Amino acid sequence: MITVHSRLEEIAAGWDVLAQECGAPPFERPGWFRLWSAAFGSGTPWVVVNRSNGETVAVLPLVRSRNGLRSATNEHTPRFGLLAKDESAARELAAWVFERRPRSVTLEYVEPGHFGSRELEAAAASRGYRVLTTTYERSPFLVIDGTWEDYERGLSGRVRRDLDRRLRRLEEMGPVRLDVSDGTS
Repeated sequence: MITVHSRLEEIAAGWDVLAQECGAPPFERPGWFRLWSAAFGSGTPWVVVNRSNGETVAVLPLVRSRNGLRSATNEHTPRFGLLAKDESAARELAAWVFERRPRSVTLEYVEPGHFGSRELEAAAASRGYRVLTTTYERSPFLVIDGTWEDYERGLSGRVRRDLDRRLRRLEEMGPVRLDVSDGTS
């Protein structure tokens, strides 16, 4: 059963349970949506919820305005997405949104290939919406085979000296710490 809510109190508990089960980041949780709406929101909250046997299985937090629907995002929200327990729940919710024939749907800061984004794109395209994908920014990263020390040894002497010089200049401002994360925690 799919429903739309403008009051978070009605759905926050189920949404939070789903977010916990999915390991969702803070930006895909009801607390963030509540704070974002209070600070930046214009328009009416339009949170689409898919429930099965009383359990929340998919959520898409949107904002409704005269011009249509849009994601509750801005430059302070680095990630947005349809949160779903499985592909079926995501597909059902996405189809339901586009079956309503909103004038436009603008979803920003959606991670390409993110679970749920494929279902949203497919639902939009199947109902004749033009899908435009734009990359705002991409985080820099290095793919390193082996250890960091092996990688550094493969750099030219000039690059290593430049890195050492830059590190010394940073340390003049205070302690420098490097944290490495594989994105799983």
